[in-house]
Amino acid sequence: MELDLERLGIPRWSGHSARVGASQDLAADGYNTLEIMQAGRWTSERMVIRYCRDILAGESAMARRRAGKG
Repeated sequence: MELDLERLGIPRWSGHSARVGASQDLAADGYNTLEIMQAGRWTSERMVIRYCRDILAGESAMARRRAGKG
């Protein structure tokens, strides 16, 4: 059975979407890359960086310096 959620304005998602969302939530809450890797059971930081790139960019050294938080 298809729910046709896109017709209701809900973007397409998969079972993997929860894993992506959880990693983004952890990054937004300040957990570091290693902690997120362990939670997602990844052996490389590549996926964490891919999924959390926008959040991590906002927390980068340059972003903090520009915001006067460095």
